[in-house]
Amino acid sequence: MSDVKIYTVMSDELSPPIKGEGFCTDMVRYSDYAALEAKRDALAAENATLKTFIDNDCWVIDPDRDSYIDAAQCLPDTPATDAFLREQMAKGVEMFAKAASDKASSCSLKVHAGYWTHAKESAQDFAAKLRAGEAV
Repeated sequence: MSDVKIYTVMSDELSPPIKGEGFCTDMVRYSDYAALEAKRDALAAENATLKTFIDNDCWVIDPDRDSYIDAAQCLPDTPATDAFLREQMAKGVEMFAKAASDKASSCSLKVHAGYWTHAKESAQDFAAKLRAGEAV
């Protein structure tokens, strides 16, 4: 991937114009931004796989006791990875919420529409809890 180029443009020449952000605005091409997002997502997925592997399959020698301990006990906190994974899960739940909303809109029976509306609202609530780290 080539390096991302940063372009400076006049704020009032953007569509729509950006008011109150200063005289100039730094921009990147969407294709460069999308490539960076894809690279970030791939690295985060690898990191999550490695974290799971360490949690489940690795052991470390404890020289004080001359024995092995579970490597998960030595694993440092990974808040960025954890937040990224929660965000990915929340996006999946929001996809379900959108599908439930579409179902509610197309139902002819009020009771079925109510069911799908409740499912949508529950999914949106769960997605918010996932992002906040309150549900997993």
